[in-house]
Amino acid sequence: MGLFIRRWGGNKKLFDYRILHCYTVRRTIGLYGQQLEGEFQMPNGKVIAPGAVIGILGDGQLGKMIAMAAARLGYKVAVLGPIGRESPAGQVAYWAEAWGPNAQVEDEQFERFCSLVAVVLIEWENVPVGLLERIEARGIPVRPSSKVLAVAQDRLLEKKLARELDIGETMLLSIEKGYDLLNGRGDRTQDWPFETILKTRRAGYDGKGQARIPAGGSVGDAWTKLGNVPCILEQVVDFIGEVSVIVARREDGETAIYGPFQNTHRDGILRLTQYPISGGPMYDLRDSIREQGYAAARKLTEYLRVDGLLAVEFFVTKEGYVLFNEMAPRPHNSGHLTIECCDTSQFEQYVRAACNLPLGSTHCHSPGEMLNILGSEANDWLRRVGEDRLAVHLYGKGEAKPGRKMGHTTITAFAPNDE
Repeated sequence: MGLFIRRWGGNKKLFDYRILHCYTVRRTIGLYGQQLEGEFQMPNGKVIAPGAVIGILGDGQLGKMIAMAAARLGYKVAVLGPIGRESPAGQVAYWAEAWGPNAQVEDEQFERFCSLVAVVLIEWENVPVGLLERIEARGIPVRPSSKVLAVAQDRLLEKKLARELDIGETMLLSIEKGYDLLNGRGDRTQDWPFETILKTRRAGYDGKGQARIPAGGSVGDAWTKLGNVPCILEQVVDFIGEVSVIVARREDGETAIYGPFQNTHRDGILRLTQYPISGGPMYDLRDSIREQGYAAARKLTEYLRVDGLLAVEFFVTKEGYVLFNEMAPRPHNSGHLTIECCDTSQFEQYVRAACNLPLGSTHCHSPGEMLNILGSEANDWLRRVGEDRLAVHLYGKGEAKPGRKMGHTTITAFAPNDE
């Protein structure tokens, strides 16, 4: 018996009915709220059927949007993170609990979580790798795996991997301890006629864990400012823009790719994303940027054997070269607009890849812009919800601290051939 899948046909607004013969089904009982019964088998892996519980590590806004996409496909979500039930993800989850200080998960809580879930997804890249390894040891797939997360948590490992795969990047050297500086490896920027930036190897995001050093400045002073922790030193690139690419990959190797997204940061925090690249100095280079970004992201995804999602950030130089910045094995802030702009959002795609479902179309049917709502800007929500073609997403967070991501908006435009 086959399952009929109704698929939207792009700009022509036609439906295409297809039969997926790769499923064998004994009996189905609804897609919502009850698990499908029967044997589900994709050509190269086991399908996790709707009705199953998907685990999410981390309970912020990314987890919330994953949970909402999962619910639309008929899955339940169990969330384990720092806040629990009152978190953005916890508010929409089937099950939610807070872990202990420093993401400690006691044995009883670990057993409760593992007894529920069929697969585990990552919402936050700073989840302890050891927690993922514990889950994997129970035979529960974590997507992406603990090995992928271990690389993504360490800027030095990321840069070394990019270098090994012949992907352009900006690292000059690593600093592990004061010995490296005393031996002249680091405290010598007077020899370099360009600005540098020192970054902690771990736990840096949204501009945190970084210190810029002027040409001729002291790396040692910057290292002390960052707490004398292991760091990498990078050349500050004279770039014309920043872009990101998001790759979904299923365990059989099938991939779907989004981007490049054109990103604008302020104070180290993503402020605005435009998709597709719509103007400025990168517009004439957009085809080359796409080709280079896709090739690099696919290299990383295939080498790491990512099952799930990988987001990769790049700098674009004046000469049109795309240089690797960093990556994250989870949905990305720049991909939020895929909810309104693409056939399949990054969040649904993550669920599809993790559950071994057919990947969805990444076609961009509506160009758009995503703007992060930061801090007290969330107080202007009533005006925003009244604007035409503007989708407002509020994350349900508590205190509106300066620079805190409280939500985002996406404004869409008709594609030229749709007008």
